Amino acid sequence: MESDLGTQIKNYIEWYLYECNDPKDELEYLITLIIDSGGKEKDEILEVLEMMTKAIIKNIEQNTYNNGKRI
Repeated sequence: MESDLGTQIKNYIEWYLYECNDPKDELEYLITLIIDSGGKEKDEILEVLEMMTKAIIKNIEQNTYNNGKRI
């Protein structure tokens, strides 16, 4: 399932705000990546957003079903 970039960014923000175990480290990583890349790491940033969106969708699907029954 693919989603648009805006949705991926929103999903990443939700993950960051509510599920990220080390938000300071994550934010430092993102800021450093952006500064160091000069725009060259666009593909890596997009990959991170896509991975987080897939993880969030998987988590939602797992939490929606319990023992094969919809909760």
